[in-house]
Amino acid sequence: MTRPRIGLTANVRQNEFREREFVCNGFYFAAVRAAGGEPVLIAPEDDPGRVGEWRGALDGLVFTGGPDLALPGQPPHPEVQPMHPQRQGWDLALLEAALAWPELPLLGICLGCQELNVACGGSLFPHLPDLGGGIEHRRLGQGEQWHPATALAGSRLAGIVGSGEIQVNSSHHQAVDRLGRGLRVVAWAPDGTVEALEPAQPSPRFVLAVQWHPERVLDHAPHLDIFHAFLNAARE
Repeated sequence: MTRPRIGLTANVRQNEFREREFVCNGFYFAAVRAAGGEPVLIAPEDDPGRVGEWRGALDGLVFTGGPDLALPGQPPHPEVQPMHPQRQGWDLALLEAALAWPELPLLGICLGCQELNVACGGSLFPHLPDLGGGIEHRRLGQGEQWHPATALAGSRLAGIVGSGEIQVNSSHHQAVDRLGRGLRVVAWAPDGTVEALEPAQPSPRFVLAVQWHPERVLDHAPHLDIFHAFLNAARE
């Protein structure tokens, strides 16, 4: 059986010769392969108008984690480390286009969750510690930063991981603030931080974005199940 082709968004960085390189954490490749897919790196291009060329080339699309979004209309925050503008322009254009491709399953992870909200007209908290919540969402050491999150009963997410509380690994300092159009929150941390988004109107199409990093903790139930559900949708 042919393995579904799953696109992975990529970071842009410069090497010592000031040449641009496109990179994606190996955990995403491993997670897609573990669930039965074939990962395909999508290098951001200078012209976001070319995102349409990927339609029909993929069976699913993962918007991966990465640096911070530069927030339009908000003053710069000293803790925000914006991603390369080439990636931001490309990712948002690709996401807006892909949302209109009804045949393509979408999975957003960490930054990908924030990008979904922004692409739908929502906003972000630039730096969660400014809010004074009781949970540390940043990954400050080499180990995982765990905290509970509660999945909304009846959501697609709850159908995968179960409704109620699960343990998630956190590695971010920006988060959803004003909810984007056509979205609903389907998981929260105890401090109220949004942990997952889905379309507000239920649909057979797989569209899910989580704020944590399931690709890094596949040996902890039920995080591999998220990739299995996504790949099952890609096979269909």
